Amino acid sequence: IHSNEFHKVIDFFAKDYDSVRPHYQHQIYTPNEVHFNPELANSKPQLERINKERLKNNRNSCCKVA
Repeated sequence: IHSNEFHKVIDFFAKDYDSVRPHYQHQIYTPNEVHFNPELANSKPQLERINKERLKNNRNSCCKVA
């Protein structure tokens, strides 16, 4: 690999990791989103609560067959 190609590959993967792919720790957010908006880091408990409420509502709803 030439030096120029190596830098392109590293730049691609760094940008992909930081700006494109959500990170498990941040749920639906990328590392850059959380870095530049620290309040998003506290969204995990809210997302978990909303998901539990949604599941509870779905279990209590009756699907009607047409």
